[in-house]
Amino acid sequence: MATTTLAFVGGDSEWQSLARAAATEPTFRLLRPAAELEDILAQPGVDAVILGGPHDERAHKLRRILQAGRSCLCLHPVDTSPIFYEEAALLAADAKVALVPFLPGRLHPAWHRLVELCESGAIGSLRLATIERAGALPRDRRMLGESYAEVVDLLGLVIGDVSELTTTGELAGGRLVVQHRATTGCAAEVRLNWSSSDADRWRVAIDGERGSVELVFGAGLDGPATLHWKTESGTESAEFADPQLAGRMLAEFRRALAGEPHRPTWSDATRAVELADWAWYSLDRRRSVDVIHEERSELASFKGRMTSLGCGLIWLTLVVVIFIAAGKGLGLPGTRAMAIGLVLVWLIFLGLQSLRWILSNDYRGR
Repeated sequence: MATTTLAFVGGDSEWQSLARAAATEPTFRLLRPAAELEDILAQPGVDAVILGGPHDERAHKLRRILQAGRSCLCLHPVDTSPIFYEEAALLAADAKVALVPFLPGRLHPAWHRLVELCESGAIGSLRLATIERAGALPRDRRMLGESYAEVVDLLGLVIGDVSELTTTGELAGGRLVVQHRATTGCAAEVRLNWSSSDADRWRVAIDGERGSVELVFGAGLDGPATLHWKTESGTESAEFADPQLAGRMLAEFRRALAGEPHRPTWSDATRAVELADWAWYSLDRRRSVDVIHEERSELASFKGRMTSLGCGLIWLTLVVVIFIAAGKGLGLPGTRAMAIGLVLVWLIFLGLQSLRWILSNDYRGR
């Protein structure tokens, strides 16, 4: 079996956790951290990169890794903007490399069991899902882009697509409540609370028509968990210890490198960050917002860029037309050339717009 050489970029604590996990995966050889990313990318024997380190440096480094044609397992979060996640997906597709987010929560056996109980109908149709998370969470926008995004990535597996959400609370105070309405009809609430404790405590409660489920992570998603569920058959419970999520995540990364189905995918991370962006919008506007799930593809990205370019071009046209009118009245030279130039710009833009029609027909024919 071929060995895959992984380079690591990040801090000491991240390195130690991943090194222990890599030791249990004989198909991986994890190199010690190098001082500079460029030194890593210059090594011909490096097959893929695990990216961690300071949050504000990850986006730039991930862009360089993908441009260098290396696959990447990226610790969460990379950035708070869903636009960057879409850009990274396009870079990875162009380079034909694997890009996987380090979101191992859904790989925890306790969470897997909870999802099974909900999908089996053992507790009936879901009515309400509540997730409470408390710990040393960031008290700025990263509480949404980091802490909430990690929660909502799991929540979507239970309630489905979110159609509306409302965010209340104060980031500076370390208290947020995000209420969700799903397309399935289930309601959900995420409560985030800052505390001085280093423990990352989660409590998940699911209420159904014929029963309920409660799951508690006492020390974060990478620690032990206790699951209780109540159905018409009675009450049961289970304990889950030592989930070894880093090792499970590396196993999923191995599948991605082989081109096999894996979880989570980059689309999962993008969707979670999109919801975090909608939650920020709701908090900023102090109102409920309808969540729009946009198609993520090269065609959708092209449409978005052309829309932005068209808006900018309209503003430019208004300014130039006013300047041309004033210039003619004042007898200023060059106004005719400026008018011709403006017409040429619009012809080029309309020509680019025809590509949108051609691409749309091409995608429909696939």
